[in-house]
Amino acid sequence: ATGYLTLSSGTLTADIGSLYIGQNTVKANTITQTSSRKLKKYIKDFKESALDIINDTEVKTYLYKNENKSHKRHIGVIMEDANELIVNQEKSGIDLGAMVSIAWKAIQELENEHYQLIKRVAELEVLVCN
Repeated sequence: ATGYLTLSSGTLTADIGSLYIGQNTVKANTITQTSSRKLKKYIKDFKESALDIINDTEVKTYLYKNENKSHKRHIGVIMEDANELIVNQEKSGIDLGAMVSIAWKAIQELENEHYQLIKRVAELEVLVCN
């Protein structure tokens, strides 16, 4: 049969391989965060500097306490050191949707800075050439 989940030795797997949930691992073809305007209220533009938020939170490499030194090191932020805007509501981990959205806004801010610098260089070139 297709479309069923199998639970075996603590691992949940979809029969077509589109979902795997095991100890410390979740794999899926796609993970989608609900984002429809129909499901939201009090929508406002985010005005804070995403670059400041990013620069305020250091990225670390680490091992989990149940891993030995031969395990591949992970890279990420430490929840207790992270800006509160990317910490989940339960204060138990990082809200990856918020983190991606802040990174998205940071790209927009950098693009705006890039545009402003290009514009300024063009203005200076006019001054130098005249």
